[in-house]
Amino acid sequence: MINQMKKILFVLSMVASQLTFAWQPTKPIDTTISFPTGSGNDLIFRPLAAIVEKNTGVSFVIKNKPGAGGTVGNQEFVNLPNDGHFINVASIGGITAMDYSYPNFLKNPPYTVDSFSYSILLGYSPIAIVAKADDTVNTPKDFIDVITKDSSASVSDSGGGGRLVLESLLLKINAREKNPKLVRVEHKGPAQTVIDVAGGHVRFGFAPLSVVASHHGAGKIKIVAISSKATVSSLPEVQTISSVVSNFDVVVPWGIVLPKDTSAESVNWYSDKFKQALKEPGVRENLAKSFIFTREDLQTPKPFKDFVYEQYKEHKNVINTIVKTN
Repeated sequence: MINQMKKILFVLSMVASQLTFAWQPTKPIDTTISFPTGSGNDLIFRPLAAIVEKNTGVSFVIKNKPGAGGTVGNQEFVNLPNDGHFINVASIGGITAMDYSYPNFLKNPPYTVDSFSYSILLGYSPIAIVAKADDTVNTPKDFIDVITKDSSASVSDSGGGGRLVLESLLLKINAREKNPKLVRVEHKGPAQTVIDVAGGHVRFGFAPLSVVASHHGAGKIKIVAISSKATVSSLPEVQTISSVVSNFDVVVPWGIVLPKDTSAESVNWYSDKFKQALKEPGVRENLAKSFIFTREDLQTPKPFKDFVYEQYKEHKNVINTIVKTN
C-alpha cells in the first residue's frame, strides 16, 4: 500500500513539474495581420484576442502590414524570432499560393508553406462576387455570361484568397479562352475592391463576404453570388456559383501561424487558448453574423497543417495559370 502511494505521489509530482514548466508568454504577443484594418483576418482575430486577453492576462500588439496580397507582411514575419511571442493571422490562400503567384519570386521565394509553424484555423468566409447596386447582372448565370462574352468586362480581386477564388473560377469556366479581352484589375485589398466596384471603376469584384456584407446592406453594391457550395441562411436571396458551375466550392480560411521551428509547446498554447475562446457562449453566433464560420476539426496543429498542405496541392494548377497571366 505504501509503495502504491509512493508511485501515485511520484506521478503527481511529475505532472505538477510539467505544468510548472509548460510554456507561457512572458511579454505581449507581437501580432502580424498582413491585410488592412477591416479585412477578414482583422475581423476574426480582434474579438477572439480580446477573449484570450481576458482569460489569460496576455496582451496582443496588433500590427496591420498590408501589401501584395499579404506578401509584404508575411515576408517580414518569417524572419522574426521563433520564441513563441510572434504570431501571424494569416490568409491561408496567400501562403499556399505564394511560391507560385509572383514570377519574380519563383527562383528565390521569400517564403513557402514550409516557412511557418501551424497552430489553429480560426475560421473562414466565402468570397462574394459583387457588382454595383444598379448593374444589370443579378445572378451567377448573368455573371458567367458577361465574363465569358463581354469584351469590355472587368473584374478585380481582393488579393490573397480573393485572387485564388477568382483564378479558380476563370480556369474552371475557360473564361480567358472564351473572352481574351477580359480585364483583370490588380488587387488593392478587400475594402478598396469594394470601393472600386461601388464607384464604377471596375464592374465586378471578388472579396470576402465578411468584408462586403455591410456595403451590400447599405445598398452601395449587390452580391451576385458566393463562392462556397453551401448557401448562407441569412442571405437567402444570394445564389452560389456552384448552382451554375458544378462543384465549385472555394472559401478563404484564416489561421494563426508562427515562424518556422517554433516549439510545439508555444504552438499548442495558441491552439488551446483560441479554441477555448471559440467555444465561449455566443462567439460562433456573433462571428456568423459577420459571415465568418468555424471548423472544429481544424483547431489543433496537426489537422490544421495537413489542411494547409492539401490546399497547396489543390491550388497548383490554378497558381500556374496565375503565373502565366501575370
